[in-house]
Order: sequence, then structure tokens, then C-alpha cells
Amino acid sequence: MHHKWLNSHSGRPSTTSSPDQPSRSHLDDDGMPVYTDTIQQRLRQIESGHQQEVETLKKQVQELKSRLESQYLTSSLRFNGDFGDEVMTRWLPDHLAAHCYACDSAFWLASRKHHCRNCGNVFCSSCCNQKVPVPSQQLFEPSRVCKSCYSSLHPTSSSIDLELDKPIAATSN
Repeated sequence: MHHKWLNSHSGRPSTTSSPDQPSRSHLDDDGMPVYTDTIQQRLRQIESGHQQEVETLKKQVQELKSRLESQYLTSSLRFNGDFGDEVMTRWLPDHLAAHCYACDSAFWLASRKHHCRNCGNVFCSSCCNQKVPVPSQQLFEPSRVCKSCYSSLHPTSSSIDLELDKPIAATSN
């Protein structure tokens, strides 16, 4: 059965839509009338607004992430001069260390265990008493390291440092 939308007064097809009959723009792909619910429309508007907000936030996160990565690369270059990803050192678990890694002295109640912040091994206090920044671990403040790591991380004495170590001679005029 084929229905035409008829104007109730003239018997001709309607060119304008009334509240109880949909216009052609309100027909779905099958030609069936689409009834719009104001609540559903409002929910779609809210959902669309949230989707736009999520997309904006995703773009901002990407921008901040790329800025952070470029800043990290710049600071990484200052400390170690390469672009390689830094690998975090895994610490040897305390319960696996019964002796100092360097001098082999046994740990007990009065002898504390100390982790080297660079290599992650466990040492006694006398074998791990140096402090130096460890940029590869993002430790820019001086941190506890073992003697072996200290010698590899500590900058060698330059001629300026040697000059500063000399005693000041008093001159008399």
C-alpha cells in the first residue's frame, strides 16, 4: 500500500510540513519518517561536544609530549651527548645480598646495605660513600654511588680544578 502525505484541507500533496507529519529532510534512507526526540537530540549534542573536547585534549597531549621529548633530548645531550634512550638500572633486591659486592663483608644489624644509584648493586657504607649526579638515571642531585661508578661518573680533574687546589701564596709589598 502506497501512502502520500496529503494536506487535510486541499487533498493535494503537502509542500510544507506540519508538526504531525515529517518533511522530506526527516525521512531516513528507506523513506520512513524519522521522529526526533528533543532529549535524544540534546544527548547527541552533549556527546558531540565531549568528543570534540576529547579530540582537543588528545592534540594538546600530543603537543606537550613532543615538547617534553624534545626538551628531554636537549637536556640528555648536555649530559651524555647522545640520543639513546636511557635505561633505568635495576637494583639488586635486598634479600639477595648477604655480602658487600665490593669487599665481601657480611651485612648484619649494625652494617646497613646501600644501593649504588648507578649500577644497582648492594654495598656496605664504606664501599658506597661517594656522591655524584647520575644523569643516566635522571638523578641530577648528587646521589650515593660505589667507588667504581664514582670514578667513571666523576669528571676528571681539569687544569682549572688543579689550579684551585693550589694554596694561595701571600705576597707582601
